[in-house]
Amino acid sequence: MRYRLRTLLIVLSASALALAAWRPVERGRVRQFAIRNILADGGEIEFDSDQAPDAVLSRCLSLAGQIANADFTHTVRQVRFGRGSHDDDLAALAVLSEAQSVDLSYCFRISDQGVEWVGKCSRLEELWLYRNDPEVPDNFTPPRFDFHTQGRITDKSLKTVAQCPRLRLLLLYDNDFTDDGLTPLHSLTRLERIGLLGTDVSADGAAALNAALPNCKIEWLEASEE
Repeated sequence: MRYRLRTLLIVLSASALALAAWRPVERGRVRQFAIRNILADGGEIEFDSDQAPDAVLSRCLSLAGQIANADFTHTVRQVRFGRGSHDDDLAALAVLSEAQSVDLSYCFRISDQGVEWVGKCSRLEELWLYRNDPEVPDNFTPPRFDFHTQGRITDKSLKTVAQCPRLRLLLLYDNDFTDDGLTPLHSLTRLERIGLLGTDVSADGAAALNAALPNCKIEWLEASEE
């Protein structure tokens, strides 16, 4: 009986080690899938290293005999989504949450729901959330765009943005943000620059933001002056 118990313990220990080793492999595959989708949609990925995405992830998945030493969390520094990206595509940020910079400029098909994924990026320092309004004349709106069914970016998205305390750069040009939407941003004390040109923010809203963040450069003009 003693030997059977020992054998059982050995088997269980081996199974636990195998499961622990498989988890990073599976995570690597999920990240690989997310990265390939972003690239296929015309986006870009920038790593902290000069290694190419596929080279890094392929190397990770091929080290069957050295799984414990494989690098499955190669750091992504910047994610730029393609203009055709939808809300579901932004779910990739859940597995690329170490990104310090996210560019959503000219993504006309995203809404507040998609922007919620940005809140997963706890290290985020730079966010380009501008020119997402398809009704702005010079925003290069894609053909066959349905203004009636497409979700929009509203002040709700700024509540999500406020969940990223490390933000230093925030560009919000040409979106329908208002004074009320800026209020949650007052907590982002590390902000160094925020772009509000082309928004519905008033002089009072810009002044309130300046009072809350005196060290932040605010780019804003009255609508009549633009």
